[in-house]
Amino acid sequence: MANPYPPDLQMACDVPSMFGPDSDGADKITMVGRVMKTGLVNSVEFIPSWTLAGANTNSRTYTLYNRGSAGAGTTAVATLALTSGTNLTKFVTRTLTITPANATIAVGDILEFESLHVGTGLPDVGGRLIVQQSFAP
Repeated sequence: MANPYPPDLQMACDVPSMFGPDSDGADKITMVGRVMKTGLVNSVEFIPSWTLAGANTNSRTYTLYNRGSAGAGTTAVATLALTSGTNLTKFVTRTLTITPANATIAVGDILEFESLHVGTGLPDVGGRLIVQQSFAP
């Protein structure tokens, strides 16, 4: 199916993976891009490069942040906690849960994707992040 979103209403980035004995407890921030049109984030999808089973005590959480035009904001737009029962399957799209009150974005805002370990963490499987937006009402 063709993508229904024009290029200026979609941002995508590659998220590098982190594997190894010291990487489970590591965090990573990936720049997604600068917003080109004011609107609302209506979809955040993550396509993992590997399969991973979620866990409750030691896990990983993915969050899309709006850092604002100055790059210092802390607004969490969407999240996905890889807890028990929330698993990633190689090349199968997972949707992050959007916080509706935080979905408004403006021209010049910077979006970042954070991979944060919880407890001793899980590996970061990496993949592709796709953020789609609509015009503000």
